[in-house]
Amino acid sequence: MRDYKLPRKALLLWELRLAIIELLILGICRYFYLKLSFLYIVSIVLTAVFIISLVWYLPAFLKSYKIRLSKDGVIIRRGVIIKNTHILPFSRLIYTQTLVTPLAKILKLKAITLKAARSTIIVPEMSAEDADCLLTLLANGDEE
Repeated sequence: MRDYKLPRKALLLWELRLAIIELLILGICRYFYLKLSFLYIVSIVLTAVFIISLVWYLPAFLKSYKIRLSKDGVIIRRGVIIKNTHILPFSRLIYTQTLVTPLAKILKLKAITLKAARSTIIVPEMSAEDADCLLTLLANGDEE
């Protein structure tokens, strides 16, 4: 068995993404504030949600990811409030795909998508070396 965890760079990547989205939403709220005054309250609520997600939820969620590659398949555990366990046997795995965004490429991270007949499992960004190693092991269908 081989275990994988998400690197700290993945947290930085998601923090950057959240910050960009928050700035865009606040910019839109500010632009339309003169016409729609309730957007002031919306921007305060969104800022509170943004801070809670940055400080508590996002680090806890990314820390909760446990990816285990066994001889029979892939086991992925995740979740902060609601815990999920995905077990994907190699016999049901149809194909795998890597996703690299421009920010992820700068940080040398890759996301992996695992496709089965009725489901799709997305593994958030992990280091490029770990992702390539995981894909190689998945392609072989067995452990090292």
